[in-house]
Amino acid sequence: VLKTLARVLPCVRLIWLLRNPLARARSAYYHYVTVKTAGARQTGNAKLRSFEQVLVDEIAALENCQRQNRSSVTTGFRSALLDCYFRQVSRFQPPFNHLIHGLYNQYVRGWLRYFPVEQMHFINYNRLKEKPMTVVARLLSFLGLANSTVPQAGIKEQQRKDRSYSDTERMHSHLGQLSNETRARVAEVVAPHVRDLYALIGSDLGWNLSSER
Repeated sequence: VLKTLARVLPCVRLIWLLRNPLARARSAYYHYVTVKTAGARQTGNAKLRSFEQVLVDEIAALENCQRQNRSSVTTGFRSALLDCYFRQVSRFQPPFNHLIHGLYNQYVRGWLRYFPVEQMHFINYNRLKEKPMTVVARLLSFLGLANSTVPQAGIKEQQRKDRSYSDTERMHSHLGQLSNETRARVAEVVAPHVRDLYALIGSDLGWNLSSER
């Protein structure tokens, strides 16, 4: 697909929105909880594993695959590391992959095989939340578009979605607790990938890998 895209649209601009891998995993987990509990209101059945239980299993799978494929940190998303990982998590009940999608370097490297980094724009999610108009202005400049304001309707819709997920997290806060040990394991397993990402994009995003900032 990427090879075809590079041939058809060689000058395409690519936009990446990057978030702290642990924060991204939590967001994905609570999205799953939202969907699961919504379905349970109809079926009366919702069996939810905690965020910690899910992460512990996912970290174990990733650690195991990294031991088997030490050279795969920088090989892109068509790698033995990811193949191994997805085989392992497919056996989980239910299957989940909250943490792996935060290993952005694997995906960036895959795209870099076909597009130069100059055609890529990387946005720090935290920065977008803190300074949305500054981030949008830089994005518009990257795209060669005139600076303009973000439509208020779009902002209000995103705020509504944020409130919905925040409500879910509050209602199920007991499921989201993480021990310091698990946080440390997350930091250890994702650190090589984050260092590689920073080198690829030429920027340190300042993530605290054992927290969610």
